[in-house]
Amino acid sequence: MTGSLPDAARAVPARAALTVGAVHTEYLRFGHGAPLLVLDPRIAADLEAGTVPAVLRGMRLIVPVRTTIEALATPAADGHVPFDRWLRGMIDGLGLHELTVLVAPALEPDLRRFAAAHPGEIVAVLPAPR
Repeated sequence: MTGSLPDAARAVPARAALTVGAVHTEYLRFGHGAPLLVLDPRIAADLEAGTVPAVLRGMRLIVPVRTTIEALATPAADGHVPFDRWLRGMIDGLGLHELTVLVAPALEPDLRRFAAAHPGEIVAVLPAPR
């Protein structure tokens, strides 16, 4: 029966880590195809538990599971936005290009601002299903 499931549904996720500035991010990666960065804590928890929603099957998923994503939306005292620095570091550190991002509502404005400032890197912003 598992032979009929798409690769991302039956793949065992690999756990890895990346440090960007002061933020250490543990993430899962699995599947094949175009990369999809999942920035939604609820979906990340499901994926970490082994539940891959049908809409995400067949994609190469990059899923931060241990980081303070929500806190990254708070501007730093120096005027720089930590989320922007963190995302820039993730993209560069993972060698990603033409990235699609599935994003939680709280982070969507920051992600859209980043995408506008870096045309061509974020090719699609998908709101997380509710």
